[in-house]
Amino acid sequence: MRTAYDLLSFARLPIRKHLGSNRRYSRFAHAVLQFLAEHRTALAAHVQRQFPDLFLTDRAVRMHLQTLVASGELELRQSPSLGNANVYLARPAMGEPRRTRPSGSHLLHELLITEFAVSLAEAVRQRPDLALPWEERFGFDREGAFRSLVPDYAFLLQHAQGLLACFVEVFSGEDSPMRIGQKLAKYAAWVSEPQVASFLIDLQARHGVRTAGPHFRLLLVIHERRTGHDHTRLRQILRETLTLSRAMRQRIWLAAVTELAADKSVDAPIWYRARDVDSLVSHWDQLAQIERRAVLRYTFSRLPRHRLFPSPETSNNRQ
Repeated sequence: MRTAYDLLSFARLPIRKHLGSNRRYSRFAHAVLQFLAEHRTALAAHVQRQFPDLFLTDRAVRMHLQTLVASGELELRQSPSLGNANVYLARPAMGEPRRTRPSGSHLLHELLITEFAVSLAEAVRQRPDLALPWEERFGFDREGAFRSLVPDYAFLLQHAQGLLACFVEVFSGEDSPMRIGQKLAKYAAWVSEPQVASFLIDLQARHGVRTAGPHFRLLLVIHERRTGHDHTRLRQILRETLTLSRAMRQRIWLAAVTELAADKSVDAPIWYRARDVDSLVSHWDQLAQIERRAVLRYTFSRLPRHRLFPSPETSNNRQ
């Protein structure tokens, strides 16, 4: 089954040019439209993986999607910049303003976010002790906490010991390490805003857990689309985290898109924690620039890698 990761090498997906005139909505149409409304941009494979019990074959999901395209509910775009892949786009609901349609590298960025969300849902289904009581992608503007900063995606993970709020940023190769460092600095300032603490505390309280502070993880999904050397870019971003406070570094987890694609699970042991650098690098501020590069390269090779989900035995909603 193809994924958004396949588009990194311009995989082609077939397109059907003729739609039957006698097709009708199925009982699955509402679920599919709700999924596209939440994510706006998706491949047919995303829909099939999100609803594995509804669509057992690739042909079945494509027929359903083509019916929704023919009725005007969805838009089908064949993207030349992504190997002519078929991409399904949600149309704005009645009363919503017109949106700028993603294209080129922005379209890949949006598909990688959808890929992460679908992969997350798949991984959670494999763990009966886990659940996703809350997800958000395009509705952050409804909350005052997100006036100065808007994540790509967010979710609340329910596990054996509590709840874990996670914010996700996908970097697909457009931003320099310095720009990414500036965004991380914005997160460090953002977390001190009173509205943010109130939002995080209220979010967990709405789902049955009371917490004393704004605990969350910031997940960075890294891709270097120009060279494909994701780990080089990941190492550069790790360097940027060393300018942040220790408290902020404890929140940051990083993974390479190439490894997410290879392992086919967001819960594979591929995640680096920024805080693990602290025990391996000392006197960072006293090192010359050329020494920093060598030290970080050596340190990166020694960093432990982790699974994203807490294990049932060691779950901790503050990690």
